[in-house]
Amino acid sequence: MTADLLYYRTVLTRIKSQRSLVKGGQNRKPSMVALQGLISYSLGSGIDGKTLNELTCCNTSLRGGGTGGVCTNEGVLACSKCGLAKYCSGRCQRQHWTKHKLDCEHAYFDDNWKPSWVIEGRKPSFFLPAATVTPTPTSAPVSMTCHTRLWGDVPAYDILQLNHNEGLNSERSDFKVCFAEAADIRNLIETVNNLSKDYRGKCDILLNHPDATVVNRNLVILSVLLGPGPTIEESAELAVHLMYSASLTGAGESYVRRCVQRIYGEGSSDSGDMTFHCTLRTRGRGKLASVQPMMAVKKPREMFLSTFGLDKAIKSFHGTLLDPAREDDRDLLLDGLKPPHRLALSHFWHTGVLLPFSARTSSFTQPNRLQFTSQGTWLGTPADISPLPGWNLTLLAPTIRRYSLDANDTFGALFFHIRDSLIQFATRLRDFAVDVHLTSYDPRILSKGMYFLPAPFHGACFDRIDLGDVGDRVSMRGCIEDWGRLLAKKNVNAGIVMHSRRWHVGSPGATARYNPDIVDVLRRRCLGRPVLEEQLGKLLSRGQHSPRVYRLVESMDAFVDHKEAFGKYVEAQDVVSVAGELGLRIREVNKIHPKRFGVPLNSTQSLPDLSKEEFYDLFTLGGLDLTIRFIEFEAAPEGVDWTEDEEGGIDAVRDYAALVVLVD
Repeated sequence: MTADLLYYRTVLTRIKSQRSLVKGGQNRKPSMVALQGLISYSLGSGIDGKTLNELTCCNTSLRGGGTGGVCTNEGVLACSKCGLAKYCSGRCQRQHWTKHKLDCEHAYFDDNWKPSWVIEGRKPSFFLPAATVTPTPTSAPVSMTCHTRLWGDVPAYDILQLNHNEGLNSERSDFKVCFAEAADIRNLIETVNNLSKDYRGKCDILLNHPDATVVNRNLVILSVLLGPGPTIEESAELAVHLMYSASLTGAGESYVRRCVQRIYGEGSSDSGDMTFHCTLRTRGRGKLASVQPMMAVKKPREMFLSTFGLDKAIKSFHGTLLDPAREDDRDLLLDGLKPPHRLALSHFWHTGVLLPFSARTSSFTQPNRLQFTSQGTWLGTPADISPLPGWNLTLLAPTIRRYSLDANDTFGALFFHIRDSLIQFATRLRDFAVDVHLTSYDPRILSKGMYFLPAPFHGACFDRIDLGDVGDRVSMRGCIEDWGRLLAKKNVNAGIVMHSRRWHVGSPGATARYNPDIVDVLRRRCLGRPVLEEQLGKLLSRGQHSPRVYRLVESMDAFVDHKEAFGKYVEAQDVVSVAGELGLRIREVNKIHPKRFGVPLNSTQSLPDLSKEEFYDLFTLGGLDLTIRFIEFEAAPEGVDWTEDEEGGIDAVRDYAALVVLVD
């Protein structure tokens, strides 16, 4: 009843706002786009396709009432044990207990739960005795080809960071931004959402990736989000599921199919030179366009219009995420989580839908074809075990309060956080002059062929260039050779940012995680410090294959300054001399993204300074890689060279007491 009342109030408000246009003396009728906003397309995740603005009672065992055998009242009472399930009354909670107890009494919710390899007294299957005690899948060699994680593992960030660069007096400034290898739209969203609310300039954004499937998935998501028709709230809710859920509602799937037909049919034109080009309608000032090789769109179009069923899709989804061969990897992750988070993650694995824990998923009856091949094979990998690493989880607290969520319902908070971010993004694209252009080319080729793109991207025009981890495949030197000349050096705040996750390959001693002698290093560093010796001794006494020992090693890089080792890697890349030839230099203090996770932007701080809860949110639950390093380039004043401070290294562990506490 409450949900219905809120829904009808929303529609009534929209109708009144349209009437006010006429009463205000405007001589034109309300636009069709505005009128379409009054019509519900039933694209929401709630009952009857409504958008979720509150949690409904999760009782699906209702007897003698409700709609379709389920309770439709607002869920205001939480289960006293898990806190994740919401009910309208004690009566509904008692009726639903026979179903909910399967979750509430799950083994994952037991404080004494242990990984299977501990129970069975065996070595974990990921143990690599010749390399390190660290049991992570990423310790295997990384392919030099472009492999894209479906959900990303670097939290979204704003590439403009106007507060640290051009400043707040940039409301009327024009910007040109390039994401040379953008696997998704998260950084695009963060960048646009951090523009001033009074922004009146022009912003052209180039979103490129060499994988046509990635580019066209982003194109469809943006078309759904920005196109006229449904309300922004409905579109945003559907876009969340296109990004993170394995299935969609029937209405959502039908609408996506219409959007696909519009993009690759009505909205496209063949320029006669084997190039696919489309410019799509949006709700307002912002434009959405794409230029790709014509052959590049064939496979994605077949995917998006495929006809396989949900059973086949979910079987593939579960086959990847719940692969028995990866049981030990999952158990290691789960062992470090709080019991409610273990339960919530398991719930997401089994439903494949990003929603609050107590939200119903029975209406999600169609596969999300943006995540599956045309034959129904899921595009993710075992590394895509959770969408959490793609977002800064320390920012979810306001969302939890706004929607009255349990603090442990991380996936519910993430759903609302992303949806609200998408609503803000779509609203700004409607009101601001922000144009988004998507392309599908190899970054090295694209840098040499900008004249094939629309006029805004000709010449040395970019105020920001994000190269992602392209340097791990083509070298940092190659990246700067290709893209350095395209930086708009007349803008003193213009910058290039890239990151590396492979910089330590070949130098295992550079990090704690991959150092084969790290346990011996720990013992030596604790000598003569009785309290630390005792704590470390207790941890190691649990056995070499104890999950706590593995987590201790994984956590150590939060307390290790990699500055010297990374500086040597950069020097070996010969990137400084190439940058100098192009009039660029390495920034000593980053102004786009901190040099590593957990430190402030625009700071010389070398090591994270985090509370235990912040560390847990970012690195344990969030799963961030502590060894990833960011580097930035800017225009260099004449006669200025860059030098790296030679401090830090494996012995720069700051606080071993904090280290032991974090994992115990």
